[in-house]
Amino acid sequence: KAHSRAGLSLLQLGRFAEAQASYIRAVKLEPTVDGYLAGLRQATERLHEKSTNAVNRQTEAEKTKANGNAALSAGDFPTAVALYTMALAIIQPAANGNQGLQQNLAVYSSNRSAAFAKLQHWDFALADGEAAKRG
Repeated sequence: KAHSRAGLSLLQLGRFAEAQASYIRAVKLEPTVDGYLAGLRQATERLHEKSTNAVNRQTEAEKTKANGNAALSAGDFPTAVALYTMALAIIQPAANGNQGLQQNLAVYSSNRSAAFAKLQHWDFALADGEAAKRG
């Protein structure tokens, strides 16, 4: 809880990179706490809110997804969850009305579903799997 509380405080202070780092640590410890995932998503969104260029967002999200893939392959499933959550947060604002970016959202959700499944957190895996189908 300490990492999450620090993340919330840092977020409110406008220290978004530090907030993101705190939430990453919280998610690594407890990857299925909704509040930690929401905080990580919000910190990531705030870090990237000035980037309105869809191409820049897509590039950054793809790098983050690649890091998530590496974590998943290495068996570091909580880190994979954190990285896929960040990729989703980066691309989401640019995806509305953009078919290609909608497909990216589906891929990131599917990947995060796989990470949750590896952790045997079936409700979260199912939710992301359903989100991927809608994408």
